[in-house]
Amino acid sequence: MNHGCRWSTLDLPLLGPALKVRRVRGHLTTIRWALQATPVEIRAHQVARLKALLQHAYEQVPLYRRKWDACGVKPEAFQDLDDLSRFPCVTKQDFREAYPEDLCAASYRHERTHCLSTTGSTGSPVQVLYDRDRALLEIAVLSRASVEMALGVPLRHGLSILLTNRSAIETLPTMEFPQARDQVVDAMAAAHVHRSELNRRQPQYLLTYPSVLLNLAQLVQREGGAVHQPEYIVTTAETMTPTAQRAIRAVFKGELRDCYATTESGCIALTCARPGGFHILAYKAVVEIADEAGRPVAAGSAGRVVLTDLYNLATPVIRYTGVADISRLTTEPCSCALGHFPSLAALEGRTIDMVARADGGTVHPYRLTEALREVRAIRLFQVRQETLTGFRVLIVLDAAQPDAADSRSQAVVQAEVGRQLGAVLGDAVEIRTEFVETIPKPAGTHKHSPVVSLIR
Repeated sequence: MNHGCRWSTLDLPLLGPALKVRRVRGHLTTIRWALQATPVEIRAHQVARLKALLQHAYEQVPLYRRKWDACGVKPEAFQDLDDLSRFPCVTKQDFREAYPEDLCAASYRHERTHCLSTTGSTGSPVQVLYDRDRALLEIAVLSRASVEMALGVPLRHGLSILLTNRSAIETLPTMEFPQARDQVVDAMAAAHVHRSELNRRQPQYLLTYPSVLLNLAQLVQREGGAVHQPEYIVTTAETMTPTAQRAIRAVFKGELRDCYATTESGCIALTCARPGGFHILAYKAVVEIADEAGRPVAAGSAGRVVLTDLYNLATPVIRYTGVADISRLTTEPCSCALGHFPSLAALEGRTIDMVARADGGTVHPYRLTEALREVRAIRLFQVRQETLTGFRVLIVLDAAQPDAADSRSQAVVQAEVGRQLGAVLGDAVEIRTEFVETIPKPAGTHKHSPVVSLIR
């Protein structure tokens, strides 16, 4: 959280927690309404939120005002959802270059906000601010009450195995409600720790990443022994590949759901018991599928995911393409609690490999992406594990940095990369750095992976 700004009533020792609980309950009321609303009512809600959001962004965020003026479009041009495509898209690079002065709303620069950063799942982290009410909405969406509504079953107790660093969106609940830390285990811990905590706590439902589940499944298959079986498992932040799902299913028998979430927009969509797609949480986000020029594609056609967050006022996210995912909108009927929301087909998105160690253990890839996030001169990167102790790091320097291509600057970056990764991987590994113009992408995909292990 940005602690250098003025306090609010939410931070008062006794009154603050009560006010935050009240706001979370208010958001839960909105969620409950949305689950019972008609598509027409949901659309009207989106339009009302967008009208206010567009005006706010134009008045307070230079990035949007500059881009919209260049295209000759004003907030008043928006009257219905079909008008949203008249506004230009913004990219991840736009966000990186504009943060903070040209991206964050002027009225929130002196408020206490949450400064969040992406994990670098595409190798190029960005930062955004979440205002307090937006943070409390995300907490409501991830709360037990909300999960109960989505699953349609009562839940008793759960456990989260997630990132715990302060810049991760997953830490919003523990930042606003410190007592919630008892329900979270650090995703960076070893798989043995995760299994021990699962067996000790016996949660009915589990929230974690596909890579953590896969690591647990591989541990059980490799070493044997029991592992607690949650009735419901919700994964998030990474793409669940068919290969990973098969390995996980061989060990975990509970109902498996996936949450499509990003740092920039929070939880966007959820799968249901019917395989193959996601239901968009349309009360909090608008998802478009567009071509490279930002124009909506024909119904049922594949294209880029374009996100608009209906609630974040500190860093408005409007027609954002930076998640770099590919999908398509579907109209397949569904009878689940989320079935009246628009649906996305399966995503082509963020896959990430575990890193093998010589002692048979693994290193979570987010430890590497977090380490390289500290090297400011890097725009894109890929860490390639070629042997158990041999790593090659591909780096695209940030052209906006002065003397980015200068050999002395490269030497400084190379030394810092070696220092940061060495602190995670240990002194016994060899790290080779290579400066490149582009990062190669695997055949059949549109994005590169930040961490690739060739150890199979």
